[in-house]
Amino acid sequence: MQQNPITWSRKNPTNRRARLFIDEEWSQLLAVADDLDAKRSGFLGTWLRLSRETGMRKSELLNLTWPCITKTDQFGSEIAAAIDVLETKNHDDRTVFIDKTTYDLLISHKQLLNG
Repeated sequence: MQQNPITWSRKNPTNRRARLFIDEEWSQLLAVADDLDAKRSGFLGTWLRLSRETGMRKSELLNLTWPCITKTDQFGSEIAAAIDVLETKNHDDRTVFIDKTTYDLLISHKQLLNG
């Protein structure tokens, strides 16, 4: 045996992930998600967009509540709101800032839920 399997590690030394979608693939995925949402009154397109824009994990998105989202204007026109992510994988709370487009997406989602 050339290498001890116990000392071998799969961990990425840079701790960075490879890019998964090119723009065309992303557009196709959103088109299919939006089509499914229209047929089934779903929110897959919303969650895909929110995930990509915030970089939040699935568990973080699923634990998100409306009180965690705070509209702000203290950072200028580029940042519309702050999301307090309270239950993270490594147990360190953090704040994710979102732009106006992403904030408007969340508000539209809230309005659809409240119907």
